[in-house]
Order: sequence, then C-alpha cells, then structure tokens
Amino acid sequence: MKKKVVVYLFLFLGLVILGWLIYSMDWEVLKSSFSMVGYKISYVFAVPIIWTICNALCLRTLINHPIPFHHVLFTQITGDAYNAVTPFGGLGGVPVKIKHLTNWISVHEASEVIIRDQLVHTLSGMMFTSFLSLLALGILPLEDNYLLPFLVVGIIFGTLSILLTLLIFSSKPNKLLSRLLEKVKIVSEYRSNPLRKQTFLQAISFKMLGRIMGLSELFVIFLLLGFTPSLVDLIAVMTMLTVSSSIMFIFPQGIGVHEASIAGAFKMLGYSTTLGLSFGLIRRARTIFWVLLGIALHLGYVFFSKKKTPIITTK
Repeated sequence: MKKKVVVYLFLFLGLVILGWLIYSMDWEVLKSSFSMVGYKISYVFAVPIIWTICNALCLRTLINHPIPFHHVLFTQITGDAYNAVTPFGGLGGVPVKIKHLTNWISVHEASEVIIRDQLVHTLSGMMFTSFLSLLALGILPLEDNYLLPFLVVGIIFGTLSILLTLLIFSSKPNKLLSRLLEKVKIVSEYRSNPLRKQTFLQAISFKMLGRIMGLSELFVIFLLLGFTPSLVDLIAVMTMLTVSSSIMFIFPQGIGVHEASIAGAFKMLGYSTTLGLSFGLIRRARTIFWVLLGIALHLGYVFFSKKKTPIITTK
C-alpha cells in the first residue's frame, strides 16, 4: 500500500511539473509548433521501430532457441508497452514477455532470458549515462556550476556499470532472481545457466546501438520544428534526457521531468524553451502511440489466436 502511495505521489508531482511548464510557456508559439508538425508527427511515431528492432535482437541473442524473429519483436513491443504503463520499476511487461516465450521454451528458460534482458537493459542505461555525462564536459556549453555535477554523475554511473557487469556474471543474480520469481509467483523453482561472455557482449552491443539510434528521433523532431540540428544539439538533448531519466527514475515514464530536461537543453543551446516544451510533448505523444499499439497488438493476439500453443514445462 505504501509503495502505491509513493508511486502515485511521484506521478502527481510529475504532472504538476508538466502543468507548470505548459502554464509558463507562450501558448502562441506552442500552438504554432504543433500546427507546423501536423500529420508529419507520424514520422516521429515510426522512428522507434529502429531501436525496438535493436532491443529485439538483444532479446533473441539471449534466447538459446530458434524462435521466429517476428515473435521476438512482438514480445519486445508488447512487453515494453506494459512496462510503460506500470509505474515505478517498469516490470509490468515481464509476465507478458515470459508468457509469450513459453510457446517455444520452458517457463524457467523464459524467466531467465527476460530477467537477463532487464539486467542488460539497465546496464546499457548506466553505461550510456556515464558516457554522455563525461562527453558533455568536453563538447557542451555548460555553465561552471554544472561541470562538477556532470562529472560526479559520469563517475558514479561508470562505477555502477562495472559493479553490475560483475554482478551479472556472478551467482548472486541467480539467487536474487529465484527469490523474486517465487515472490511474484511466476515460478516456484528456478534453474539458470552461466551467461557466456560472447553472448553478453553481443547483447549489450545491440542495446547500446538501440540507445544511439535514439538520436534519430531527436533529429526528426528538430527537422519538423524547422531546425537542422548539429551533432552538439542532438547530444545536448539526449544527455539531458538520459541523465534526468537515470537520476529521476522514480517518476513514472519521466512525466514532467523529461519535458523540463528538454526545455533546459534548449535554453542551454540558445533556443526557445517553448520550442523545447513542444519537442517534449511530441515525444510524449510518440510514447502514448507505442503504448497503445503494443497493448492493442497483445489483446488482438490473445483474442484472435484460435489455436493455443501448449506451454512447455519442465519437471
């Protein structure tokens, strides 16, 4: 009960931040920005398929079984959609992903794959945050009072990346995962196999590539708003988004926080902060579109699937 209260408290605070940003902005500029985009916002909706494929390739790498790629992609899209609508932690898609994969592999193997995928995803986020924070010190026009915070963030997340990598290859994740799965009643027993270094390197490479591909979305939105961004522009917005997401992860889907960080990046770059808010709201619309798409695909699959594939179990 306490956890739910905390979740909704931060959801409320995020909405307050977003509301304050909208209230303080120039409505005419905001209106003209969205009028300028119009139907072209569909371009932004289409871009996420790039990094979604990268994430699906990571998931397929971790699965030691020949599952058709379109089913792996379906698992990624639907699971991410439920993660997005689950406050605090984004684990709502885990049972959905596991359930779909049990059409080909055992529930034990599916559980192992999905949790490993979550660990690799978290690790890639830490690595990306550290890299961008340190890169920002060299190429972004940061004020002096921001230099130390970015340096500290880069060092902390770099250290966490090393620790998590060591944890992934130790026996601790297996023990922790076993307890977690038993607690949430996914499975009563858990069996794991050691993760090969080659598999890990390939999986983390796909995840990192997916994060880098996130720059393509920023590029498209800049163009729709009438700007041709430089590499510094793209890195500035991505850095602010990534750092704010990593530090303020407790806010569900970064509501309010993402918009504030983008507005801050635009101010740092010398652009209108109102355009920064337009930028953030376009990204928010994209998030909502993919959440609805993922849930619709899952419900459609459940509803129209006439032949149910038996679940494989192990004794």
